[in-house]
Amino acid sequence: MNSTPAPFDIRMEEYWVPADQEAAEPFAYVISPDRWWRIMGTMPEGASLSGRFNYDGRPLPAISFDSGLMQDANGVVFREDSLVLLYRPDQHWPWMPHPQQTLNTQNSSTDRLGRIDIDGLRAGEYCFGWRKSAVGITERDPAPIAFTIMPNPASDFVTVRAAEHAQGVIELYDNRGRLARWEPVNGLGVQVQVTGLKRGAYHLRFAAPAGNSSAIGKVVVE
Repeated sequence: MNSTPAPFDIRMEEYWVPADQEAAEPFAYVISPDRWWRIMGTMPEGASLSGRFNYDGRPLPAISFDSGLMQDANGVVFREDSLVLLYRPDQHWPWMPHPQQTLNTQNSSTDRLGRIDIDGLRAGEYCFGWRKSAVGITERDPAPIAFTIMPNPASDFVTVRAAEHAQGVIELYDNRGRLARWEPVNGLGVQVQVTGLKRGAYHLRFAAPAGNSSAIGKVVVE
């Protein structure tokens, strides 16, 4: 926990069963057949949490937790540097990469032992996966989605509305290019809390599951 304006309860459960296989970017990831996590709790506005997820895919059945995941898949060779932490708010959403993660392979990039650190830990579900394709398979190349922002200026939250169904992450960056807030979106809109942010101009972007992103616009926080 980095900071919080008030005490709160948080609970983490680990499930030793395969994670659901639906990802926002079809066919791009191998999703863990070994385990996944659920984090529960009502986190107060302004809380800042980080998390650490350790992985172990060494071929030693007595201690290995993720050996099922770390296998070649359909002719694609597994690489440890392709590991990602996937996130979804709940079971009604597809898996997508957590937007604030750092892979740490520790002593070796080939021993299948390390961790993924994240900022912006929040309630929801998490699992490991690895990217087997640089490009996912979609029915068509998506055209840019038009968004509107309101209110602007904002002091509590900003509502981002899409002209059509949008699936991905709405990201809010400060003027130094640092990710200040993010919210997953799977529909026509989402609210991004700006309470606790310093006054000034921020930039909103939409990040699609495939990794491409587009600018939405500028919002002023009062």
